[in-house]
Amino acid sequence: MMQTKFSFLLGLLVAFSGFSSPLYAQTACFGESSSADAPAGFKIEVETFASFDGSESSPALAELAGSTTYRIYLSTSAEMDFVSAVYTDGIDGEVSLTSSTDFYMNEYGGLTVNNINPGLFSFFPALEYDSHVTIGLASEAEAGESSIILSGEENWGDSFLAGGALNINSTNAPAGSGWSVPAGATNGYAGDDLRVLLAQVTTDGELNGSLFIEYMAAGATEMASHQFGFSSETCGCDDADAANYDPSVTINDGSCVFPGCTDATACNFDSGANEDDGSCIYYGCTNIEADNFDPQSNEDDGSCLYTGCMDEAADNYWSLANFGVQEDECQYFGCTNVDADNYDADANVDDGSCEVAGCLYLDAINYNVNATY
Repeated sequence: MMQTKFSFLLGLLVAFSGFSSPLYAQTACFGESSSADAPAGFKIEVETFASFDGSESSPALAELAGSTTYRIYLSTSAEMDFVSAVYTDGIDGEVSLTSSTDFYMNEYGGLTVNNINPGLFSFFPALEYDSHVTIGLASEAEAGESSIILSGEENWGDSFLAGGALNINSTNAPAGSGWSVPAGATNGYAGDDLRVLLAQVTTDGELNGSLFIEYMAAGATEMASHQFGFSSETCGCDDADAANYDPSVTINDGSCVFPGCTDATACNFDSGANEDDGSCIYYGCTNIEADNFDPQSNEDDGSCLYTGCMDEAADNYWSLANFGVQEDECQYFGCTNVDADNYDADANVDDGSCEVAGCLYLDAINYNVNATY
């Protein structure tokens, strides 16, 4: 069986249009598994490449409404880790990519990434989200890269091309069936991001998969093969103590919300809280009339200081006063003239009430300037 292939006058098309804009990936919600003897640092990684909610501006993408495009990688531990094939060994090793619905297969795509030419995206936008297999390529091979080689596709390809499951195992294909790249192909190496792209699929269903992968770890002298799998999971918060606990969650995605006081300077700081609920308590003086009023405080701790006279007998007695040098603060009105008949030794503020006996006549030889009567 030959792959579906679309031929076009690419040079003419590119003259009228540019390439499509890049999409930014985010982590999807999948659990991963691998055979017991798989090396540390190697695992399947599934990312969401694009999601379609029906609001896309291009009518050509309308058929993808409700679907998500996923990219499936083998993440590794070293830049020089090399993936050579995804295949069945005819015994236990198998390949399986399934959806609870169907996979989107673009009419101009095919089984492999070999048919994905970015120069056509402006004319056929949905082609970018075609479902296909690959090793290290997001589009057709360029100079220095190797195209994907298929084996036994006549046994397993038709189902996938029709939007059905991709299954390659000992019951439907001979050993070695699958896809591969030649030894040393540059696109087979993990590179700086320590991963190799193995497939892209678009579906509106639940995605699951298991891939038997042949690789050579950096520094190794021979190939090794292991089974690596992934499964759709329900991500969310599985902590019963969290405000957003969901008992149906199977993978904790770090979204648990623990309300509380998140300010380390607060008296009730909660180191386990990750969302401030406005409950922080800051003790201090909350009375704006106090000398030590603290605008940050929200709970009065009785520490307010009011400078003033605390002597009820004083003329300026202040019932709130609790601080200050009383000799300086208290005022006692009265006559402070020691020569006055009504001199008040306790008075410290003269109130003009002094009475001094003496001659009030200016022309008298005994005129007393301080006399009041």
